[in-house]
Formats: sequence, structure tokens, C-alpha cells
Amino acid sequence: MLKKVFLALFGLFIVIQAVGVFAWGNYLHSQAKAEIVFGTPPSKILLDSKGQLWVQPMAAIYSEDFKWEVYKNGQLIQTFDMKSDPNFPLQIVMDYQGNLYGIIATEDSGIRIVTFDGSAWNELTEFTPGYALFLRDFTAGAQDDLWIAGASELFHYNGDEWQTFALDNSALPDDYYINTIFLDSRNRLWIGSSYGIAMFENREFQTLTDSAPSGVYIYSLSEGRDGTIWAGGNGNLYSFDGAQWTVYNSKNSKLQGSRISDIEVDSMNRVWALSSGGALSILDGATTKYLFGKPGNAIENIEIGSDNALYMMRLEDVGILKADVPLVNLVTLKFLWLLNNGIFVYLSIFLAIVWLAFALNSWGIGASSAVAGLVFWGIELFLLFDINGVPLGYINPGFALTIFTFIGGLVGYFIKRRGVKHADFIGGGIGCVGGGALLTCVLIVVLWGLTQVS
Repeated sequence: MLKKVFLALFGLFIVIQAVGVFAWGNYLHSQAKAEIVFGTPPSKILLDSKGQLWVQPMAAIYSEDFKWEVYKNGQLIQTFDMKSDPNFPLQIVMDYQGNLYGIIATEDSGIRIVTFDGSAWNELTEFTPGYALFLRDFTAGAQDDLWIAGASELFHYNGDEWQTFALDNSALPDDYYINTIFLDSRNRLWIGSSYGIAMFENREFQTLTDSAPSGVYIYSLSEGRDGTIWAGGNGNLYSFDGAQWTVYNSKNSKLQGSRISDIEVDSMNRVWALSSGGALSILDGATTKYLFGKPGNAIENIEIGSDNALYMMRLEDVGILKADVPLVNLVTLKFLWLLNNGIFVYLSIFLAIVWLAFALNSWGIGASSAVAGLVFWGIELFLLFDINGVPLGYINPGFALTIFTFIGGLVGYFIKRRGVKHADFIGGGIGCVGGGALLTCVLIVVLWGLTQVS
């Protein structure tokens, strides 16, 4: 009688945990489900001061039919393409007044700057540096304050003429390789490079404090509503309040991801830091929270509107999330990772096998399945302690390992019913040997793959 009660309660627990886990996961996904405003793979996005979303389709780039599509409230309202517009810009930026500027590479290795009047692109100025320019980034403070970054030089347009800043006429270090540039609200130019951060003000490079990032790659720059400068590098997010640099990473703030490729600051001064792997961490004072993206559709770029609506350029589409989208803590983030990796499916199957072992009174099934569980869950639980890591989620090997050991234990159960001595030992041994053989095959395949890569 006691055994039946135990099995009934254990079975009810298995059902409740399975239903509860998937119900909670589906609820969290539904709350953070983005409205699709562009349904095909994009290449670039920009949100202008009128709330219009500029999207460059990936397919147009591959076909060399370059175009920008402009969307308002999810509806396509305007299209610009290279074939019909002689001033079609390949890259667009916006200044602090909301004016749009575009840059064009001319046939004689020059550059042309164009402005947008609301319906068409018009030429503002043209410049030929005298050699092929490798364009790294472009930023604008106003019509008379435009900056272009090459690989190791800077070009500035002051409304009348162009200036060039290179190794021979400025304080740019010899090993500089510029990744990004940013013009802040005080007209200071911040430069993120392979060397760290530099700042240009009053026609010359300024000396930064000793705590400024140096000797590290900087990939993204932005400014907070309070004037704080933010910079993203390899695994670190840096802030400058005007006097002191502060470093945020996985150790002191649970920052997710490796290379911080994009930074946006919303109207509540929350900092949204996007890593190259698609992890999105949100710093709100001393608190760090996260936004879980759609599995398999990693976020590549973000834009935040004046109403705090979040526009996400993803691998497959461009989506928009409402301003009050729920953010999650680290525990919930790990839960969502585990759910999408199929770990809870494995857990339900594993518990069902344990239930069956009790029901059939076969410790051979239970023992052999426990081997699979200990190996697989041991790896998963170890990785949960890694703040910056994602659980492996190798559900296929884990599931196969469980099935192999379960079949072995089941063999032991059936031969036990025929009176074979030590049947549980035999069944458990078959399961463990089969599971070990499977793991060996997986290890061989992994090692072979590594040798092919190297």
C-alpha cells in the first residue's frame, strides 16, 4: 500500500513539474515576444528622430541592389535604392538635432557626404584623401561637425574644409586600428580602437586618466542621459563620469557575453549592452538584468526609441518590443537557457525512468539510469556556476545516454523474471557499457572535429 501511495505521489510530481516548467517558460516567452516590423534578414538599421525605422535588407546587399526601406508603425513608407538615387548612401548617421547624413564612396577613391531633406538625399560636400579609404565609422554632431574614421586616420569636416589627422600630424599611436568613433553632446570625439580609448577635443587629443581603458579592443561607444560615457570591449563595459573610469564585467556585475558590440541608453538612463553572441544585459544602477532573445534568432544590433521601445535587428528579422517589456534576473535567464536547450525534457524522461524502476522493483534500471543522470547533470550543474557561460544543453547525447542505460536495465528486469541470477547486475552492466561506448564515440567525434579545425 505504501509503495502505491509513493508511486502515485511521485508520478503526480513528475507531471506537475513538467507542466509547471513549460507553462512558466511559455509565459515568459509570450511577455517578451517581439512584434515583427521587418520579416526578412536585415543588414543595418537606424531609428530616426521621427520614429521611422530605416532598414537595409541583407538580400539587397548580396544582389548588389543596395537599398534602404523606411518603416513607420510597421508599414513601409519609402524606399531608396542605388539604381534610382545618385546620392544613395551606404551608411547613415543622425546628429543631435535629428538630421540624417549619409556617406558614399566615389569612383576616384573619394567620399561624398549627403543630407536628407525628408524626401530625398542631397550632396553636402565631397572629399578625396588621395588614396583608397578603408571606411571604419562615421559620426555627426552637426552639419559643420562631421567625422569619418579610416583604419588608422581621422577626417573632419568643419563646414568649409576637410582636415586629416594621421600618424604624422597628430598624437595617434603607431599601432592604432580604429573600430568605432562617437561624438558626444559636448562635441568631444571618442575613439575606440585596438589600443583602447582616445578623446579628441579643442583640435587636439586629450590626456585621459590612468584608469582609462588601454591596450584593449573597444568596439562600441555611447553616452548616458547624465553625460556618462560608455564603452564596450572584450568582456568588459567601461563608464566615465568625467573624473573616474569604472569597469563592469561578469565578476562584479554579472555582465553577459564576451565582446560588447553595441550600447544604448534609454530615457531612464538604463544601459543596454549587447554582446557579439546576442546576450543583452541591462545595467540599472547597481542592478543587472537581462532580456532573453528568441532561440536561434540572435540579436545583432539594437535601437531604442524616445518612448523606450526596443528595436532589435536579429538574424532573421527586425522586431520591436514594448517599453515595459519584463526583464529577467540571472536565475530566470539560466532557466530559459535550460528550457530552450531541452534540459527539462531530459529531466522529465529521467524522472519517468526512475519512477518505472521503482514500479518494477528493478534497481538495475535505477542504477544504470543514475549513471547517465550523474554524468549529464554533473556537467550541467557545474556550468551553472559560470556566470558568463551558457549550459551545454547537449540534449541528444544526454538523451541517448539515458536510453542506452535504461534499455540495459530493462534487459536485466526481463531476464530476472526468467530466474537468471544477478540479473540486475547484468542489466545495469549492459546499460553502463552501452552508455560508455556512446560517450566514447561522442568524444572521438569531438576530438576529430577539433583536429580538423586546427
